[in-house]
Amino acid sequence: MKQSFLSFFLFSLALTVSGQTVENIRVEPDGDHIRISYRIGASLESHLYNVSLQCSLDGGERFTPEAVEGDVGANIRGGKGIYVIRWDVFKDVEEVGDAEFFIKVDLVKAVEPEPVVSEPVKPASEPEPKQEQQTYQRANPTVGTGATAFDRKAFLGYSGSTSSPYGFNIGLLKNYGFYAGLRAGMLEGTWYNLVWVIPSAGLTKHLMTRGSYRMHAYGGVGTSYAVAEESIAGGTYSYNYFTLETGVENVIGKFCFHLGLELRANQSELQTIPVLNYSALSGPAFAFGVGFVF
Repeated sequence: MKQSFLSFFLFSLALTVSGQTVENIRVEPDGDHIRISYRIGASLESHLYNVSLQCSLDGGERFTPEAVEGDVGANIRGGKGIYVIRWDVFKDVEEVGDAEFFIKVDLVKAVEPEPVVSEPVKPASEPEPKQEQQTYQRANPTVGTGATAFDRKAFLGYSGSTSSPYGFNIGLLKNYGFYAGLRAGMLEGTWYNLVWVIPSAGLTKHLMTRGSYRMHAYGGVGTSYAVAEESIAGGTYSYNYFTLETGVENVIGKFCFHLGLELRANQSELQTIPVLNYSALSGPAFAFGVGFVF
């Protein structure tokens, strides 16, 4: 979820009135939402409840999520088999770490059916709504893979391009994250051998989540250090140039792979080196990689 949506959630649910309990609690992802389902034990269709939801992130103060829908709010009728609350997380917060949820259920009215009579009778006065003392119960349902937007956030793997095929990258895939990497390559020429390394770094941004799949965009900059060694006289020359890169990082379960472009700038000095097939260093290069998320 927007995700994909840091660590596992720890859920706390506070409940009940009049000897009733919240049962069969389940929390699971639903696209960019969190879906919380529950039952109210011993509830009847004649009961009306006020249901409120609060959340605490990373041990902070509780707040009331605004972007919620479903069985939450005033006058929730009893007697249902399953109650469902859906929270559109990233309309309220930018990212989600450890979270505690609190559900409060108040019985506000027990609607008695009207008696069937053969002649008009004076209706009995309606009793005042009774507010019962609430009790609280802590529950920690097991949350499996994909239960949060970012249950797997760190990644490490191979990263290369069509011009710099050797390298790796590492980083975090949160709503906003970062990465760093290192790539290298070489060319053999008639008079020179050229070797270079490109350290790079940049930012990532979550774009979408669909079930166990999520997508992050990335963009960053790098600086290359290239060394040309003359094969006859033995002289060496060094050059620097900058790179720009952008693309998408795709996460499926425990694996990730990225596709993108690497653009190289200010390489005019390199064109004076008689390397073999200099065109391999000119223009954009396609970037690619594969790794693990954990």
